[in-house]
Amino acid sequence: MPPPPPSAMRPPAALVDHAALPVRLLVTDCPSDATLLDDYLPLLRSHRVSVLVRLCDPTAYNPAPLLAVGVRVVDSLSFEDGTVPPDAVVSGFRDLLDEVSAATAAAAATAAGDATGDDPRATVALHCVSGIGRAPVLAVVALVDAGLDALDAVELVRSVRRGALNRRQLEWATGRAPGGGLRPRKARAWRPKWGAVGGGGGGSSRASTASTATATSAASTSTPQKPSLLGLFKKR
Repeated sequence: MPPPPPSAMRPPAALVDHAALPVRLLVTDCPSDATLLDDYLPLLRSHRVSVLVRLCDPTAYNPAPLLAVGVRVVDSLSFEDGTVPPDAVVSGFRDLLDEVSAATAAAAATAAGDATGDDPRATVALHCVSGIGRAPVLAVVALVDAGLDALDAVELVRSVRRGALNRRQLEWATGRAPGGGLRPRKARAWRPKWGAVGGGGGGSSRASTASTATATSAASTSTPQKPSLLGLFKKR
């Protein structure tokens, strides 16, 4: 029996969500021109994705079909595979989430009279090549900025994206990398508008996974025990 195609061996798309996040984050692997229209575009539409961050080679596929339906494609935040994001990338990613969050809040306020009960937050999609390194590590950045403890943030991302973050990325995200790691925001342009983390910003979270045909999502609650860094390494 021939081996399955590479896409069949990759994890499904993962929706990283928490009440304190200003946006939802959809982590995927990289599509191709062959899968863009039939598979990837419907996935983005099902999650109401407004912005797509490409963290790998922008020549992997033509983004024209996405642009044609109003999906903004961001290529300015890419960095080397297997590494941690430079300060400029982290800063740019934070600015992007601030921008998307502010625009969404303004649109929600304008449409307040037509509320349907749906989550008003936008969804930002991120992909690298396989969707287990660069994209998840930026999802951890967003969760930490939202007030989660770094270990809780990693655990939440890994609960929906199995195998996410290599050792170097894990050490960086949790502040244990030689020479330093992820730096907290000095000044936050946004505050959580859609919920709050208990315990004043260092709260803990539990990810509950809901599988669908196209994506896996995580929701937050409390955990009785914080994961250990050694335990996270063993999950790789």
